[in-house]
Amino acid sequence: MVPKQTEIVSQSAVHAVAFVDESQVVAGYDNGDIRRWKIEDGQQLGPTMQAGKCVRSIAVSQDGRWIVSGDYGYKATVWNALTNEKVRHTQYGNTVGAVDISSDCTKVLSTSYATTDNVRLFDINSGTQLLPPLSRGWVVGVKFSPDGSRFATASNDSGVCVYSTHDGKVLFDSGTQGLANSPAWVTPLAWSFDGQQLFVASKDKTTSFNISDSSSTEWPIHENQSIASNGKFIACSAGSSVSLWDCMTHRQIGPIITHAAVSCCIALSPSGGYLACGFGDGKITIHGLGGVLRSEYLSSGLPLVRVSVPTFKSWTQGIPMNTEALLSEEIKSASSPIHDLLACRAILRMRLKHVALAMEDSEQSLRIRSSPIGYIAMAVVLLGKGDREGALRIFDLAFHDCKPDDNKLLLLLRSILMFESGNQEDAIKRVELLATKANDDGDNDATHLYAQVLAVMHMKKGDYGRAIPLIERVKNLVPKNKQYPPLMTISLIFGWSFDQPDIVVKRHLCESLYREGRTVEAMEILHSIMKTSDEDTQRSKTNADWVVDFIQKCVMTRERVGDGASGSSKHDHTATQSNALS
Repeated sequence: MVPKQTEIVSQSAVHAVAFVDESQVVAGYDNGDIRRWKIEDGQQLGPTMQAGKCVRSIAVSQDGRWIVSGDYGYKATVWNALTNEKVRHTQYGNTVGAVDISSDCTKVLSTSYATTDNVRLFDINSGTQLLPPLSRGWVVGVKFSPDGSRFATASNDSGVCVYSTHDGKVLFDSGTQGLANSPAWVTPLAWSFDGQQLFVASKDKTTSFNISDSSSTEWPIHENQSIASNGKFIACSAGSSVSLWDCMTHRQIGPIITHAAVSCCIALSPSGGYLACGFGDGKITIHGLGGVLRSEYLSSGLPLVRVSVPTFKSWTQGIPMNTEALLSEEIKSASSPIHDLLACRAILRMRLKHVALAMEDSEQSLRIRSSPIGYIAMAVVLLGKGDREGALRIFDLAFHDCKPDDNKLLLLLRSILMFESGNQEDAIKRVELLATKANDDGDNDATHLYAQVLAVMHMKKGDYGRAIPLIERVKNLVPKNKQYPPLMTISLIFGWSFDQPDIVVKRHLCESLYREGRTVEAMEILHSIMKTSDEDTQRSKTNADWVVDFIQKCVMTRERVGDGASGSSKHDHTATQSNALS
């Protein structure tokens, strides 16, 4: 099967490309331009950023807030991705050939083609240098490990080296065995999903280093140039073609993707669902890989929850039977460990009231490998069986195996588990403390997250008076990414309605106003939901069911107190739209 593709066209050669998320790419050009593009229609988003010289490398933070570029003007530049404005730059003594951003979005790694003091680590917010400059000759690639605790460099004359992000200590050195032997314009470095393997590309092979025992394996890939990875598979460019390879088995997967010209750069989206290839004629070709790769190679990009994009879409659209079938197919066809898939199926089966099957899945998941999502799944199952204390005890084990970046989310998930187990006031107090800390730190995304959760908690308690101010505040804090990943994780685990945060806010406000007897205002907001809903929201079964149910409640109110109380003309128009939606 040939991957679906779209083209984005500009006037200057593309030297660097990176994904902002599953819907946007950002590219660096020969003329010094940096442009962000919408994948769906190829339209530019925001003003053009100007680096001044040819852009050689580019990276985007996982939260979508930052872009970092390296250029032939000897600069590593940090840009505000929300406004496309320059924040600051760091000057080097040569071309900045590679840049990367840590998974916690706080650190920048960059290197120039100089031979001394050429590898630097600095704070993305302040620009403060976090380690003394490191010297490594002819470095052509730098990359943080998935958890950000280490970073790697690939050099044409001194091989691969892995350092501690904390103190710069050398943790692994390949010596001459790992020579990248790559042209200056390629990207020769990638990590596996678990951070145990490091892949280095050279002209005729890719070498995989096992960091834990310093062993290595090689597999030949003719004229290999750049590589990109989502941690599960690698995309390798070779001239005008790109091949795809399994990170675990080192076997080729999917078809070879061919072009009419030699690609200058490649990138994979966070899920692995899209491949971007940049060319010297100014074109960027985006290939959709969802139809050509098995679902096990694609992930939703959510914290803690690892499922394929099709499964994720089915889950968020509120189709549990179909989602269970998709997860079962993924488990059946997986060639890599399936502990996370089993845990996800356990959570879903609890939603379907299949308690015995859910317990079996969660137990098997933890037997294969202990993991945060495995303990969370077991906690959900125990809570469903009425063992509240057991659920909280098993959940606490999730903190032992989690990444540092997941700690805050786990604290929030535990508070939600407490709430669901009946200890509602204590759970609310804990989330309020988290919200206060986030507000003091100026972390708007975290403040939005906690305010959303608190609003839902108050609504579940029936305290709509306390929910309304929170919902009003949330409306001003909706994050850049509509499908904010932590909210999506909460939705999938506990069934709370966070699948479209901005629409959910309006739904919560409708419910609160209705309970307060302010039905006219509630109907006005409902009309706004129907008028402004995007295509994904309109396709959502959860949203459609809610709209129908809410209109029915308002109809009953109108019949009790008369048309004037409900605003009947708005109701009639909204009801017509609801019929079309459902």
